[in-house]
Amino acid sequence: MKIFICEDDKDISELMQILITDLGYEVEVFSEPETMLEMLKRQKPGLLLLDYWLQDRSAKETIHSIKSNPKLKDLPIILISAVDNLDSLAESLPVNGMIRKPFNIDDFQNQITSFVNAHAKKDSSH
Repeated sequence: MKIFICEDDKDISELMQILITDLGYEVEVFSEPETMLEMLKRQKPGLLLLDYWLQDRSAKETIHSIKSNPKLKDLPIILISAVDNLDSLAESLPVNGMIRKPFNIDDFQNQITSFVNAHAKKDSSH
């Protein structure tokens, strides 16, 4: 499975890439949502980790662009952020989960593994 990460903090994106690669998944990192949206036209990953604030804009517009595309509307998205109201943001947006920054390395890997396993079960039950 390929996982896309859209995160503009280079240190955080590199850490996430290492942690996810260690779990055996292929990773592609984007620092700009526009670049990621262009790549999504050509390739659909199994999961997208999306930072809530990217270059002074919220992820709402990016999520809307993804979900309005019929080929991508079922793409699982996990919102990543350090904002205080992440719980309510995740509930108000069409995302499949959230990860709060800063994160514990073991917890992060466990969350990714749990999400991928749960999503794989959901896909196989259709």
